[in-house]
Amino acid sequence: MVQMVNPFQSQQFHVPAARHDLVRMLSAQQGGDDPGRVAGADIPFPRMVDAWLLAVAMGRADRSFTRVGPGGIELKVVTALNVLNSNPGAVSFLMHTAVAHEGDAYAVQDPAKVIADPAKVIAIADGYAVSGFESLAEMISTGASGSRVLNLSRALRDRYEAVSAAVVTLNTV
Repeated sequence: MVQMVNPFQSQQFHVPAARHDLVRMLSAQQGGDDPGRVAGADIPFPRMVDAWLLAVAMGRADRSFTRVGPGGIELKVVTALNVLNSNPGAVSFLMHTAVAHEGDAYAVQDPAKVIADPAKVIAIADGYAVSGFESLAEMISTGASGSRVLNLSRALRDRYEAVSAAVVTLNTV
């Protein structure tokens, strides 16, 4: 089996400063020097990077991108992305997100140029994560359950149930 190289291992991912406490609350491992806490029944993510990846996916699904950087949304550095060294699926997801952001993957003249700059790929992901974190905050705070895990699970199920039904309909046509 070929080992995928993680081009993001020296990059850091970012969380909107206004949502940093939320991400810490939702993650068992806190990153950096913080040893984290024992995962319990109401902590949905084992690591902060897992919450960030879901936020990126949700922002991309909503096609909601916010430019980040100087003069934009204030971001807080969380940790280096060397945590993805054993997760080639996440590395591939970030690369595909960047190519899709730049336009139609078939129309992009050279997709390798899009992913050749790891910092740009992460900046694109951070831009999608901004709105994704807003969706995450709403999902965990709404619902009949007092449990963040149950509220998030139910909200994700409800959100993507229609998408799943549409895919099944397309496959039966």
